Amino acid sequence: MAHADLCSEHLQNVINIESFDDIASQLKTIPNLKDEYETTAAFNNRVTVATNKINKKFFVYTSFDPSQLTYDADNKTLSIKSYAIDNKRTKYSRIFGYGSNFLDQVEYSSDNIDVVVSSKDKRKGTYTGQNSFGVKTKISAIERTTKAIFDKKAAYGADILVTPYPNGRSVDRSYVIGVFANVSPEIAKKFKETALSAVLIEPKHPYYVKGGTSKWGEPTLSNPVKIVETLEVIVADIQCAFITNAEHKVFLSIKTN
Repeated sequence: MAHADLCSEHLQNVINIESFDDIASQLKTIPNLKDEYETTAAFNNRVTVATNKINKKFFVYTSFDPSQLTYDADNKTLSIKSYAIDNKRTKYSRIFGYGSNFLDQVEYSSDNIDVVVSSKDKRKGTYTGQNSFGVKTKISAIERTTKAIFDKKAAYGADILVTPYPNGRSVDRSYVIGVFANVSPEIAKKFKETALSAVLIEPKHPYYVKGGTSKWGEPTLSNPVKIVETLEVIVADIQCAFITNAEHKVFLSIKTN
């Protein structure tokens, strides 16, 4: 659901942005699984008690890519493309799919309304691998920790942001979401170096989920890397996206799906 008025009311205002970890620590206190011997009423009461102790909505830092900001010195314009805040993907099957506690409670697909907040790799060393022809190679083992905010399953080609392309995906999926006019080179350079992005969210069931590990494909001779990923997810209605300066003042608000 788009929240246009809610988003625009924050323009030129300073917002209180929190980290994924700080918000997740609060959401972990909310029960998301009903005990077998517990009535639905009792479970719902536990949820209500826990949710009443925290804020209903949060501004959350997201991953920001300054390379998606382009300055036109001739026209003194600074353009921002969608990949500045939405250019990463992850897999949700191991936390919402078969074998999980939330099977049939959360719908997901390869296209989702979500945003990957961070993804960090830790190299765990190397080992010798061998293919079916007996060819051996050194394989790098990597542990990846990914943190994401998940809203809902999307229509084909849809993203967190409202796309200007009516038929879904464009040839270039990173499209312009904002243009600032009459920007001096000095201001453009500083903004590009210090700008931040955030989303406004309203958490919903199951609030916070940490998934088991999963592999990103198998190592090959051309790509001798084994990646095992652990996923942490905040489940929430993503209501708006923002671009701010270093002081958290909002200069661009963007509709979300």
